[in-house]
Amino acid sequence: MQNDGSHPFVIDRLTDSPGVLRCEGHRGSAPNVRFRASLPTGRVPALSQSFPGEGGPGADMSLETIARLAGVSRSTVSRVVNDDPRVRPAVRERVRAVISDQDYHPNAAARSLASRKTRIIGLLIPGAVSFVFSDPYFPTLIQGITDACNAADLHVMLMMDPSDDPATIDRLYRRVIRGRHIDGLVIGTSMIDDPLVARMRDDRFPTVVIGRRPDEPMLSSVDIDNREAARLTVEHLIDHGHRRIGLIGGPRVVIAAQNRFDGYHDALAAAGIVADPDLVLDSDFTQSGGSAAMRHLLGAPGGPPSAVFVASDTMAAGAFTTLAEAGARVPDDIALVGFDGLERHLQTHPTLSTLAQPITGLARAAVEMLRRRIDAPEAPPVHHLLPTFLWRRGSCGCSGPAPPGSVWHPTGTVIAADVQGDPRSHAEKGGEPVHDHPALVAPV
Repeated sequence: MQNDGSHPFVIDRLTDSPGVLRCEGHRGSAPNVRFRASLPTGRVPALSQSFPGEGGPGADMSLETIARLAGVSRSTVSRVVNDDPRVRPAVRERVRAVISDQDYHPNAAARSLASRKTRIIGLLIPGAVSFVFSDPYFPTLIQGITDACNAADLHVMLMMDPSDDPATIDRLYRRVIRGRHIDGLVIGTSMIDDPLVARMRDDRFPTVVIGRRPDEPMLSSVDIDNREAARLTVEHLIDHGHRRIGLIGGPRVVIAAQNRFDGYHDALAAAGIVADPDLVLDSDFTQSGGSAAMRHLLGAPGGPPSAVFVASDTMAAGAFTTLAEAGARVPDDIALVGFDGLERHLQTHPTLSTLAQPITGLARAAVEMLRRRIDAPEAPPVHHLLPTFLWRRGSCGCSGPAPPGSVWHPTGTVIAADVQGDPRSHAEKGGEPVHDHPALVAPV
């Protein structure tokens, strides 16, 4: 192998076989000019260090080697690896082709140091929500966030926040969030007096809350109008002629549960109905909790209600079970309307009427909003409301053919009668409004 020194050869790969050292490389001034050579091991010193490529394709490949093979600088390779837009498309494609050919996998820690990003977002579920894995709402939300992150080439770190343990909360905050092991945080539900929320705001850490926080306007949020949705649902029962209407609500430490409680009272007050405190129960968003609450309502001092607004479909399923055991007919004896639009709870007979919210849409919007906050942390906070849909079915007393079309309510709630269609055809499949009305829902 003759070389006068004006065109140095660069060794890219060395393989030490018994008695023979095989090498591959290229001419330094011409990366496309390749060479192969075999040398008896007696003519070269013993190898005491590893070389790029030794041990299989990409095993010890470096940015410098990729740069040589692609005929670019190391900094250009670094920009391509970190998706920096300051690279010409043709150069980017050439570097990516070399990376693919060499089966090169950038070191994650090195990428994080270079880009100052981990490509990991945190999903925080408050530990006080003990029903998280029994209520299908949260698995649906978690799946939606995971799918949205996968589509965006992000990873999810799921965290449970034991809000009743200040020491654990402080440790979580210091180690994970202040330690910048994640790029941003989605808080999966909005709790009253959540001690972590104020820290996120003070630290200016990229955060999106699923659920409105009127007390924390500096944190971005995505939500539905729980209060107005609940008011419309109870108003629908009043339109059926009911005056004695019960409420099985959620734990009012959850802001959404408090808002649905308030919406229930708004509807009764607007109709001139005095709320009976014996018909208002706080439960826990579980099926067993809904069943127990319905047993209590059946034994109410003034008699059972003629209709019940249940603040989650999971609790409504429990209420159905109790009514069936008591021999009560739905809706002839007691009408029911749920909240959430969860598909697994639509197998009741009669079919459950429910206020459907776009759970997957909330998840997708939260991830997209968080991506924008990570890219522009100094931008002002944003707050989005997604539309909801009241599906009127047999459990509330609605029957007969569906009316032509759906009615777009000024609050962003669609009221629709549909006995045969997919209950998630609008709300669950992305949460897009039926009609484009910017005054009703801001685009995400």
